[in-house]
Amino acid sequence: MKNKRAWVRILEAVVAIMLIIGFILYLHAREEKPSLTEQMYQTTHGILSEANANETVRNAVLRNDIASVATVKSFFDKRLSQYNFNYTFTICNLDAVCPLPETAPNKEIYADNIIISASPTAGAEAKKLSIFVWF
Repeated sequence: MKNKRAWVRILEAVVAIMLIIGFILYLHAREEKPSLTEQMYQTTHGILSEANANETVRNAVLRNDIASVATVKSFFDKRLSQYNFNYTFTICNLDAVCPLPETAPNKEIYADNIIISASPTAGAEAKKLSIFVWF
């Protein structure tokens, strides 16, 4: 009879430990923070969407001259200054692959892009605005 009680107590202890570990894992899973990649995506995608909605930036991207590039850089500088991100961007034609600028470091780089087009009556060719972000 005493031998059976020992096995029951061992079984109770194992079940109690498993319940405690399960509870700890449950709490840990609930506290997951968004990943760094997800934060970069949300940030860059939001900024690119804002650039698409901003008429000044849209026109600058479509012109794609030296003054326009400075306008776009200023826009990105203002938006990304609050983050600890380094970035660069390119403006290219729709049929081209926007290359990673040679000034970008040899690190893990996150890239996102958006297509910017003019109104149908403006007749300007659509451009692709790509941003490359890293730490």
